[in-house]
Amino acid sequence: MLSELGPKVHHAGVVGNASKVEFALWLSYMFQTITGAEHLVPQMARRTYTSEMWSVDNFAASIPMITDFAEGVSLPTRLIEEIRDIYTTASSLGHGDKDVAAIYETFMDDASETKH
Repeated sequence: MLSELGPKVHHAGVVGNASKVEFALWLSYMFQTITGAEHLVPQMARRTYTSEMWSVDNFAASIPMITDFAEGVSLPTRLIEEIRDIYTTASSLGHGDKDVAAIYETFMDDASETKH
């Protein structure tokens, strides 16, 4: 059955370990969103953020688990904390239920503050 999911299947260990492996994937996607993943640019340009995959709040809620895991294996967490700040700021601006592309508003808010 697993071979139908993809060409390679990796055993991550005992039950529960797969979710830890998933943290790296989430962090990668969070970082790609911040750096302007091409598939999000149209939403950002139109400033319309329909939640099709992941909402800002979904990611914001996941970050503490990722941070805990990174600390548990002695990885630095500075970048994770910076990412957390971007997502929590977007949520506090009222974009928590919107697609992760809504983090764009965090940067727009910063830009408007620097113009004053």
